[in-house]
Amino acid sequence: MLPSPHITDHALLRWMERVHGVDIESWRRLMLDDLRDALDAHDGRHVPGRAAFILSPTGESVVTVIGAEQAPSRHQSRSIAVARAVA
Repeated sequence: MLPSPHITDHALLRWMERVHGVDIESWRRLMLDDLRDALDAHDGRHVPGRAAFILSPTGESVVTVIGAEQAPSRHQSRSIAVARAVA
C-alpha cells in the first residue's frame, strides 16, 4: 500500500477547478479587487492584527495571504505586507 501523499495547494486548486467546476478566474478577480483596495489604503507598513497580502520583495506577485492572528514569517521578512482594507 502506498503512503498517503501530500496534496499541494496547486493540486488542490486544480482539482477544485477541473473536477468540481470552481470558477478560479472569478475568485482571482475578487482577490484582485480586494488587493487594489488594500493598495489604495496602504501607508507603507503592516499593522499587526490585520489580515494582509504578502507580496514579493519587488511587489510584482502576491505570494500568500495571512490572517489577522498571524504575522509575516522570517522567510517573508523582506516581502511587502499590505493590510487588507476590509476586516
